[in-house]
Amino acid sequence: MGEKSGDLSVSNTDSHLTPDASPSDASTSTVARQGSTSMEKTAAPPPVRTSAGQRDHFHGTDSESQSVSSYRGVMGGQGPYTATMRDMPAKSFVQQLKPFHGRLNKDKWHKVAIRPLILLSYPAVLWSSVVYACSIGWLIVISESVAVIYHEGHYKFNTLQTGLVYISPFIGGILGTAVAGKVSDVIVKAMARRNGGLYEPEFRLVMAIPVAISTVIGLMGFGWSAQMGDHWIVPTAFFGIVSFGCSLGSTTSITFCVDSYRQYAGEALVTLNFSKNIFHGLVFSLFVTGWLEADGPKQVYIWIGIIQLILLVSTIPMYIYGKRARMWTVRKNFMERF
Repeated sequence: MGEKSGDLSVSNTDSHLTPDASPSDASTSTVARQGSTSMEKTAAPPPVRTSAGQRDHFHGTDSESQSVSSYRGVMGGQGPYTATMRDMPAKSFVQQLKPFHGRLNKDKWHKVAIRPLILLSYPAVLWSSVVYACSIGWLIVISESVAVIYHEGHYKFNTLQTGLVYISPFIGGILGTAVAGKVSDVIVKAMARRNGGLYEPEFRLVMAIPVAISTVIGLMGFGWSAQMGDHWIVPTAFFGIVSFGCSLGSTTSITFCVDSYRQYAGEALVTLNFSKNIFHGLVFSLFVTGWLEADGPKQVYIWIGIIQLILLVSTIPMYIYGKRARMWTVRKNFMERF
């Protein structure tokens, strides 16, 4: 039986006995073999019986496992914030309601302030920052254009009518938020099953397809219909489509970023918000209104749609090389070195 075991590393002790061996010799050799077997078990774990496909999969993730192991060695097996929280005693519900729980990390304040900027060197965080900034920023740009298009432009809306236009993006945002999580989870589960049960953060990037379709069509349609003088419901409906797509984009960028670097989730969210505030809250607000009055909504929003499409095309190399990029950041370990 022991010789037929195949993958098992420990064979039956009786299979090594010779016909001339005495019972005492057999027991002695058995004890010796048991001791050596226990030493072998301690030195290296026995191989696991796997199928051919599973062996190929495990082979492909050897470098990732080694990189993650080295990262855990640097971090002491757990993140700095997690370690602090684990060592603290359990708190009651009333104690958890306190707005301030003391300082969780003893790092210097300037290092904490610069860490979100260092994360921009991580490709996954950089991609998420760009997509998140655009997802929130285009809504800001359209909001700055509503008064020019509806109140001062062709439609001549009063203040109340102009304000009611925002019902459309409100509905689109609610639908986008409700759909984003459900659809993304369904796609991720299906892709994980096809990947042998292993989840990869890059599976979230598939949602970039509906994001690109809805936002590009919505942006171009909004500007085109507004300049052509279509019925007010047409650009308003496109406004809602843009809001729907932007909700998908913001949810996708956040989940992909957090899934890629859970240990840096706090700093990563700061990076995303910082990028949004700089790129759109500040930069686009400086010239978009003047650009709109000079060239008209059609040309402005067609160019904005092209910009959005070009930025979302970067999802393709991110999906292909995302795992390699994550392993590169683990090896470089910029955050811990800083």
